[in-house]
Amino acid sequence: MAADRLGVPPQACLVVEDAPAGVEAAATAGCRVVGLTTTHPATALHQAHLHATSLSEVRHHLTAAGVPAAAHTPHGR
Repeated sequence: MAADRLGVPPQACLVVEDAPAGVEAAATAGCRVVGLTTTHPATALHQAHLHATSLSEVRHHLTAAGVPAAAHTPHGR
């Protein structure tokens, strides 16, 4: 799993996923999951902790939660 390669516990990871299988895998691994409803409805991504309609909405949620902007991109880049 990517969290292992990064040396981060799954509970500290946020996965943004638009496929039901990806949402299920991330949730099963113990990650927090945002279901991106661009290709499937929220009902198909039912294991996600939160749903968003776009990556802009994901950024809005991250900013509102106090996550620094540098952390909004993969690996903080």
